[in-house]
Amino acid sequence: MRNDMHPIGPGKTLEAAPPDLQPQSEFQDQPRTGIHGLGSLKAPTTAWNEDDQPTKKSGKPLYLKWLRYAALGAISFLFFLYTTFPYGVLKEVVVDRVNQEIQASGMPIRVSIQSLEPYWFTGLEMKNFAVRNVSSPTASLNLETARIYVNPFSLFIGRIGIRLYLTQSSGWTSFRMAIPILTLLSGAPSPSSATLDLRGFSLDPFLNHALALAAGSKDPAMLLVAPLLSKTSIGGKLSGTIDFSNPSPEHFGNATGNFEISVSDGFLHIADETLKIRKQSFTTANLDLKFESSALVLGKETKFVAEDIEISLDGRISLPDLNKQPTQVDLNLGLTMRDKILDSLGFIVPNMLRCPPMVEGVLKVNLSGPLSGMSCGGI
Repeated sequence: MRNDMHPIGPGKTLEAAPPDLQPQSEFQDQPRTGIHGLGSLKAPTTAWNEDDQPTKKSGKPLYLKWLRYAALGAISFLFFLYTTFPYGVLKEVVVDRVNQEIQASGMPIRVSIQSLEPYWFTGLEMKNFAVRNVSSPTASLNLETARIYVNPFSLFIGRIGIRLYLTQSSGWTSFRMAIPILTLLSGAPSPSSATLDLRGFSLDPFLNHALALAAGSKDPAMLLVAPLLSKTSIGGKLSGTIDFSNPSPEHFGNATGNFEISVSDGFLHIADETLKIRKQSFTTANLDLKFESSALVLGKETKFVAEDIEISLDGRISLPDLNKQPTQVDLNLGLTMRDKILDSLGFIVPNMLRCPPMVEGVLKVNLSGPLSGMSCGGI
């Protein structure tokens, strides 16, 4: 009997079924034949919901893709502008413009910058920034680095955050200030907070510039002391922190400030061989300061003591508010001079302040009124 024959009964056999008639598994895929044998039918690509309505595949809106392209293009353009901007040309234009304005005002000051470069995306950095008085060789302010930039994150809370960083050969200072945008839009910008950090920052350039400008003043009261001021230098180094807070930026009535400042290496030097005044090194230099009710308040511990000179101050300096009132002064001044410095300055200082003469090298007066025209009275 053939192997492909199966017994089905006595004397009968059954041939094997053709392959297309073989029994199929219950789960075996069956090809689906189209109409009139035109090919297999594909399963529908859409899903059917309960209401028998077709629904398309979910995807991201098209405008999001174009928004990403636009943002990428804007960032690329800003980066290209940032890296190719002619900062050297900008430096020359700024320096030339500033010097023209200074010369027009009649001040003998010249500004120079070695290089101007971008700092991050919102700031500028100046290298070897210098301010010189052409009439006084000692009046020269040199900064190794002057960096200013805007903090972009402060914009999210409605403020403009400005930061300034200065470095000298001897120290550095960092200044941070926040200005509400609303006060800026109103035309009267006022800070809501400010912080100043000082570490060995030299006062010499600033004080010497002030002396040089005073020596070159056309005020008749300054003509007598101009030759002496041109040979005088004052200096010292500041270290500490100043914190300022103003919860009501529209005025300074609620503003407060804390000062923690120390002065080191303070000196007064008059380089005149005919006067023979020795250099005065301050052994005591205390600043007792605070800010309250729109005024700087000087406590009685504000003292400066050197070999032949002693200075004490206390009182208030009322700063101008948004009404543009002049700065008002109400200070008690105590001044003591000895030896050669008394012989040289004992007459000049009271004359500059429009005060009565010193008595045995001692002057105790009250200075009051606008800062530009103080009156001098006895205590």
